Amino acid sequence: MEKGRARVGILGFWGKLREGRLFFYTAYLAAAIAVCSVIFVYNKFHKDEKISIYLQEQVENSQTLFLAAKKAYNLLAELTFEELIMRPEIVSILERADKAEPAERDRLRQELYRMLEPSYLRLKRFNLYQFHFHLPGAISFLRFHQPDKFGDNLWDVRLDVAQANLVREPVSGFEVGRLKEGFRNVFPILKDEKLIATVEISYSAKAIKDYIEAISPTTVIILYPADIIEQHMWKEARRKNFRKSAISENYYVSRRFFASSEDEVIPPDEIYEFNRCLSRDPSVQEGLRSHRSFSSFLTKNGNDYLATFLNIENLEGDHAGYIVFFRKDTFQRAMERGFWQRVLLGWMGSLLFLMLLGYYHRLQLQSKKQLEFLASTDLLTGIYNRRQLLLLLEQAIRLAHRHRRPLSLIFFDIDYFKAVNDQYGHEIGDAILKEVAELVKGAIRQSDIFGRWGGEEFIVVLHDCSQEEAAKKAEALRRLIAGHTFSNGIRLTCSFGVAGLKDDEDSGSLIRRADEALYRAKQHGRNRVEEAGFL
Repeated sequence: MEKGRARVGILGFWGKLREGRLFFYTAYLAAAIAVCSVIFVYNKFHKDEKISIYLQEQVENSQTLFLAAKKAYNLLAELTFEELIMRPEIVSILERADKAEPAERDRLRQELYRMLEPSYLRLKRFNLYQFHFHLPGAISFLRFHQPDKFGDNLWDVRLDVAQANLVREPVSGFEVGRLKEGFRNVFPILKDEKLIATVEISYSAKAIKDYIEAISPTTVIILYPADIIEQHMWKEARRKNFRKSAISENYYVSRRFFASSEDEVIPPDEIYEFNRCLSRDPSVQEGLRSHRSFSSFLTKNGNDYLATFLNIENLEGDHAGYIVFFRKDTFQRAMERGFWQRVLLGWMGSLLFLMLLGYYHRLQLQSKKQLEFLASTDLLTGIYNRRQLLLLLEQAIRLAHRHRRPLSLIFFDIDYFKAVNDQYGHEIGDAILKEVAELVKGAIRQSDIFGRWGGEEFIVVLHDCSQEEAAKKAEALRRLIAGHTFSNGIRLTCSFGVAGLKDDEDSGSLIRRADEALYRAKQHGRNRVEEAGFL
C-alpha cells in the first residue's frame, strides 16, 4: 500500500513536471524571492546612505555652531584687547615694567591691577575668566585670577605665549592649563614695532556650552583626554573640577557641566545615562579611539536622541578633546518607519504584479491547453479526433518498429446507424455515439489509443498487442456493445476489422487493411470480427 502511494506520488510529480506546472510555480516563487530581496537590499542601502549623509550633516552643523561660538568670543577678546588693553596708560605701565627694578615692578603691577580689576570683574560675567600679562620672554607679570603669583617663566609650558613672543602675531587655541582649561587668546603688545609684553585673554569652555545652548535646542558637554588632564593640570584642581566620564575611562568631564539649571534641554542626570549607553556602543568607542568627529543615535526611555562628537585640537593640531552635542532627534525612527513602509509596499506591489502575471500566464496555459484539447479531441464523444488519432498512431508505429514490439489496430463502426438517426433523430444518435465511446473507453487499457475516425467509425490502437490478441479484444468489445441497452431502450451491434502491424508498414497501410477487414465483416452479416491477412 505504502509503495503504491509513493509510486502514485512520484508519477504525479513527474506528471506536473511534464505539464510545466512545477517549473511554473518554482519560477514564480524564485522570482518573488528575488524581487523581494532586491527591494529590501535597495531600500536598506538607500536608508543607510541617507542616515550616513544625515549624520555627516549633523557633524557639519555642530561644527558651524562651535565656530560661531568661538568666533563670538574671539571677537570679544579682540575687542577687549583693542579697547581696554591697548590704551596708552596700560601700554606705558607694561613698557616701564619690563625695565623696572623689582620694587618698581611690584608697584606697576599693583597699579595695573587697580586699573583693570573693575573691567575684569564685569567681563567674568561673559565667561571671560582670565587676564594674564607676560613680559618679553614669557615671564609672568600679572595673573588677575591669582595676582600674588608672578615671575615664573612660561616659555616651556605655554606654547601659545612662546609663539606670540616669536611671531608677534595674535595666537589663539584650546589648551589645558594647571588650574583651568579653555580657549586662550594671546596678543602681543607692540610699541614702535618692539615687543614690550603679551596678554592672555581667555574664556572658559563653559562659554562655548552656554552660547551653543542659547541658540540651539542642544545640551553640550566637553570631554578632555585623561592623559592631557593628568599631565598638565594640578592634582588638586583636577580632583575638584573634573571626574571621569561615563562614556570612556580615557576622558574627563567638568563637574560644573552637571550642575546646570533645570531649564536644560536635556537634564544632567539623563546626560549621564546617555553616556553610560554610549559606553556600550562599539561604533562610539571606535570613533573616540580614532579622534574623528562623528554622530551616533541612541534611544533611552522610548525617546530618540542624537549625540554628535566634535573633535577639538590644540595649538599643535593634536586631539585635545570633544565637544559633545546632545539633542532629541527622530530622524532614524522616521527613516526606519519609512524603510519598512517602502519595503512592504514594494513587496505588496511586486507580489501583486507577479500574481497578476502568474494569473495571466495560467490563463495562457489554460487557453493553450484548451486549444490543444479542441485540436485533438472529438467534441461530441470526448475521445481523440481523426487528426490526433493519426499523429498518435504514427508515433506508436515508429516506436513499435524501433523496439520491434507488436502493434494492432481495431477499426469498427455501428451497424445500421443511419437507420437509428432516421428513426430516432440525430440527438438520440449523438447520445448513442457518446455511450459507445464510454463503453469502449472503459474496457480498454489506459495505454491504448482510442479515437473517432468519423461518423459512426472508431479506431483503437493497441500497444504490445498481436493481431490474435487484438481480435480477442475486439470480440470482447463486440459482445459488450451487443449486450448493452442504449438510450430509449435501443439495442445495436458493431462490426470490427482487426489488423496487426507488419514490418516496415506505415499508418495508411495498416488502417487500410483494418478497413478492408471491417468491410468483410459487414459483407458477412455484420456484428462480427474479421482479421486482416498478412500476405
